[in-house]
Amino acid sequence: MKCNLIASAKKIFKTVFFLSFFIVSTNLDVSAKKVSSVPPSASVTFIGSENSELSFSMIYENEAAEKFYITILDAEGITLFEGIYNDKKFNKTFKLPSEIGAITFVIRGPKSRFEKKFKVTTEFRIAEELLVK
Repeated sequence: MKCNLIASAKKIFKTVFFLSFFIVSTNLDVSAKKVSSVPPSASVTFIGSENSELSFSMIYENEAAEKFYITILDAEGITLFEGIYNDKKFNKTFKLPSEIGAITFVIRGPKSRFEKKFKVTTEFRIAEELLVK
């Protein structure tokens, strides 16, 4: 009888241990997902044009300081610029020729965990004024 009681206590202890381990590991997994699900903040802003060049400012908040990739593509998908960075607060100005047409800025994280695209289309209009007196 005593042997049966010890075996039963061991079985209960094992069950409680594995259940508590399972609950703790599930909670750790859920909390890790909550932290990584916050998308990083990124923006591309037109600054202006000078000497037939367009200037764009790209700001990217990379709190984890993880490696990320920046690619600039033209309308046909040809790569104009490619760079790898790991800055926490990335702020860079890009100057491109004004006759480029459509431009796509792409920010991509490691292993494609996130990707953000900004498409910019340029259009030139000539306004002529005619004054008759």
